[in-house]
Amino acid sequence: MVTATLAATETDGTLVCELTVENDGDGPVSLQFSDTQRAEFVVERDGETAWRWSDGRMFGQALGSVDLAPGETATFEGGWDDPPAGDYHVRGELVANDADADATTTATVS
Repeated sequence: MVTATLAATETDGTLVCELTVENDGDGPVSLQFSDTQRAEFVVERDGETAWRWSDGRMFGQALGSVDLAPGETATFEGGWDDPPAGDYHVRGELVANDADADATTTATVS
């Protein structure tokens, strides 16, 4: 089983989102991906999507995998440059074909 945690912090004018996934099972896990995207980040304000990490991006069409031993983690990052000041709801989601893991947090940009 894979679980996720999410951190979103403002650093030098960028809202940095980090999704960490952990294999909390007893055996190894191999996460399979159909392209080079590993995670999706969506930032909402007042119920509306303010930013989506994948918008305007192209991902290589190459199969890939990430192998995690029991207790091992992998972290995937995305950043929103120059977001407007305010309070946001942030969601991070693993985009593996064979595993679901997501997490939410809040962030304040000053």
